[in-house]
Amino acid sequence: MATFSDTWRQLLHDYAREKDYRYQVSGDTRLLQFSVDNPGRDSVTLLVADIGEMVHFSMTDSGFIPKDKVPLAVAAVNQYNQEHLLPKAYVYENDSGQSDLHGGWTLPGVLEVTPAQFSEIMDWALSVCLELFDWLHEHYGL
Repeated sequence: MATFSDTWRQLLHDYAREKDYRYQVSGDTRLLQFSVDNPGRDSVTLLVADIGEMVHFSMTDSGFIPKDKVPLAVAAVNQYNQEHLLPKAYVYENDSGQSDLHGGWTLPGVLEVTPAQFSEIMDWALSVCLELFDWLHEHYGL
């Protein structure tokens, strides 16, 4: 069986097609992006990148954090990370100085994963990331 690092692009493509998620490949084929709709909340985007022997998943909602709320957001993700093992929550500042919330997790590329197992992993991962954004909204208004 092929390892995850060999097959994740196709597995992700098939998963997005199966779920009817919007899906896009960037100019760099090592990064894939698609959006899922979170009823009652902003659209959520999942970024997937091959980082050597690991595959990293990072999810963000479509909003930026106002500059005056960045310290609150940092405190909120620290509290979340103390209470939850996964996903790791963090505040990301882009090149233009805007910040947003992310939830992330990483899988080793040496895993052997069937399409059914990948689908289960993705369903679980997306649900815990959506729970992260709900938690941050409910507890901190973010």
